[in-house]
Formats: sequence, C-alpha cells, structure tokens
Amino acid sequence: MAGDVLLTEKAYELLKEKIKSYEAGEYISLRSTAKELDIGYTPMREAFQQLEKEGIINRIPNVGYFISKLDQKKVREIFQARECVEEFVMKNSFKFLDKHHIEKLEQLVQKQKEYLEEEKILKFYEMDEQFHMLFFELYDNTYLNELIKNIREKYKFNTMKTILENVGLDIAVHEHEEIIESLKECNKKQAVERLVVHIRNAKERALKIQ
Repeated sequence: MAGDVLLTEKAYELLKEKIKSYEAGEYISLRSTAKELDIGYTPMREAFQQLEKEGIINRIPNVGYFISKLDQKKVREIFQARECVEEFVMKNSFKFLDKHHIEKLEQLVQKQKEYLEEEKILKFYEMDEQFHMLFFELYDNTYLNELIKNIREKYKFNTMKTILENVGLDIAVHEHEEIIESLKECNKKQAVERLVVHIRNAKERALKIQ
C-alpha cells in the first residue's frame, strides 16, 4: 500500500513537470505519458485524476485529457486570490523578518537578473516562487501554505506563456527590488502596497496574452 502511494506521488510530480511544456488546450495521452515516464498505468491514472481535481487538466469522456484553458474571468480570480492571501501573509509575517531574510530576498532577485540575462526563464520563475514563499515560510500556517501553492500551480500551468515569452519580467524584478527597499526601511504599509501593485501588474500582463 505504501509503495502504491509513493508511485502515485512520483507519477504526480513527473506529470506536473512534463506538462509545463504543453500549451493550454493541448491533448495529453495518459497511456503514452505513463510509457514515456516509465510509470505504471494505475499510478499515472491517479496522477491525472489528481491534476483534474486541481483544475490543471480536464477530461472529455471518450476522448481524453487536455491542458485546461483559462478565460479572463479565471485569470482574474486566480490573481484576486493571490492578492488576498499574499497581502494577509506579508502583513502578519513582517514582525518575523530580520536582515538575514532580506539578504535572502536580495540573493533571489540577483539570481533572477542572472537567469533573465541568460534567458533561463523557468529558473527565473523558480526564484520568483521562492521570493514570494519566503513570507509564507515565516508566517508558518500550514493551510495557507497549501492554499498559495495550489493557487500558484494553477497560475504556473495556465500562464506559462507569460513566463516563456518573457513578458514584463524585467518589470517584475524591479517591483521585487522596490518591495525589498520598503522592507529595509521597515515600512510595512509601503511594502504591502508595493506587493499588491506587483500582483496586480502580473495579472494585467497575464490578461494581455489570453
């Protein structure tokens, strides 16, 4: 039983990684994917079902699975959820911040600049995720951590075009730097305001290419 669970978890992680290269609306074969990733049909089917529950893929009966498409309403909903959760967490994690955390944020932004220069866009996104998740790690609320990860997964898979086309990523880096500047000045109100602006700008960039 434990082995079956581990296989399903492995299939789930491999599948999530694989579909990053797919376009929204594109067909993905369960059997072919299981064969390609050298995973049994049953754990792969369970991985597909889990991603379907999360809204990342959808199934058409007697046809198969497709990468989910987001309309503009759903894009707005994702970013509204991000804004609500991230604003709350930054406000409440502020008191836990110290110079080491700020240094970590600066290191992440520096890596973002390097990856952007080298056109390693997926690596750039990983640094972006770590930047935002640092505040959640500080606040340390299990349910909010799970919530934001779920929200970001939907964002990542359904707005991958924004990421890969390098849409406004230099602006996003500058916005991160402005947030850090406010944190250094211990200006909580301004830091939160800049975070909100950052998320809203990301929403507008995503909406432009839908």
